[in-house]
Amino acid sequence: MKPAFPVRHDSKLSDRLKDAQKANTAIVILKGGLGNQLFQYSFGLKLRDEHGVRVIFDATTGFLLDTEYKRSFELESLIEQDRNQLWYKAAVAVSLAHRFLNKIRRFAPLPRILSIQEEEDRYNANIIGEIKRRSLCILDGYWQSHRYLPTDTSSIEAFFINYSPEDRRVIELGRHMQSTSSVAICIRFYEETKSPLAHSRANMGFSIDSLLKVVREIKSLELNPVLYVFTIRAPEWLLKLRDLEGVIIMDHEGIASQPRDRLWLISRCKYKVISNSTFYWWGSWINEPSSPVDSTVYITGAFINQDLVVPGWLEF
Repeated sequence: MKPAFPVRHDSKLSDRLKDAQKANTAIVILKGGLGNQLFQYSFGLKLRDEHGVRVIFDATTGFLLDTEYKRSFELESLIEQDRNQLWYKAAVAVSLAHRFLNKIRRFAPLPRILSIQEEEDRYNANIIGEIKRRSLCILDGYWQSHRYLPTDTSSIEAFFINYSPEDRRVIELGRHMQSTSSVAICIRFYEETKSPLAHSRANMGFSIDSLLKVVREIKSLELNPVLYVFTIRAPEWLLKLRDLEGVIIMDHEGIASQPRDRLWLISRCKYKVISNSTFYWWGSWINEPSSPVDSTVYITGAFINQDLVVPGWLEF
């Protein structure tokens, strides 16, 4: 199973607001980091390409109001929209009004007229039908399920797999990963947030002991595997992994600090071991099954949305 979304988005979107009375129109608010934006984008494409919904991607509201993490729009090469056009500004105005009403709802039970919310952290089979019953709606969610993805996957795979890093060192490392028993250990502890455990299911967090068990299993299958530990920064607990032979720390201070470079490297590893991070999830998903290597994916059970455990992946 693999994801899908066309690389180039139809630039003639101005007709979408004009034709709102003739067909369903959905404003998809993009927000969060690259991994979250890819889920929101792919759900929008599913609505457009498979269900005939007119989709406008709001690449402004979710970042304009992100005062805590200061995320930015990262899908410029996937979504071509002229944000100076009146139709786009009108869509953003609708989104901002929606966010303002959400704040008021904390104190008054106002009805939701346009917005469609994720009621739970899993795939909702009824939500597409709800969207199609409305002439205009706002989708302000994360949509983190492989079941929200479109069917055709060829162009998004080409977007990632055919990506060529500019740094020669990254290219050489990728070639080495592809030709050896490489293991991408992708760990995110959300240490930059106020409540790191809130990003995991039932505040369970990520178990180092479970990770070490997976590493021992891989070492029983492979002769001299090389462990590439992808993380934002190397905290104290990484000392446990340094005791294992063949460990290389891939934090943001070294080479491959760019997000696309890191995803490109992860896709070239024979094994992927991922914690509860949608960014690392895509690093394992984008190369299925057209991977340059035959890979095995181990995924933590700590994801809030359990639909992120793809059939065929091994949960730990």
